[in-house]
Amino acid sequence: GTGFLSLHQGAKLVAGEGCCAEGNKASGFRSQEGAELQAGAACKATNNEGTGFLSLHQGAKLVAGEGCCAEGNKASGFRSQEGAELQAGAACKATNNEGTGFLSL
Repeated sequence: GTGFLSLHQGAKLVAGEGCCAEGNKASGFRSQEGAELQAGAACKATNNEGTGFLSLHQGAKLVAGEGCCAEGNKASGFRSQEGAELQAGAACKATNNEGTGFLSL
């Protein structure tokens, strides 16, 4: 599954500074279907089967705090698609992911 998931309109998940999602079968951090996810500074998404930080579907919003890192994921590092919003803070980085580092579709 997903490490941190905020799902459906009106849902909000706040992950504090330094949270880590590692080795999950899907994404590390994901907001979907109008939900919001706030990842604090220096959160890490590493070695996940999907995208590190993913915002999906109209109205969804994911905010990655300063210095968040996506590394070694099987898809993109940071990705928004289908009308979703993703905000990456200062000094966020995507390294050694199989997909694009930062992608908006």
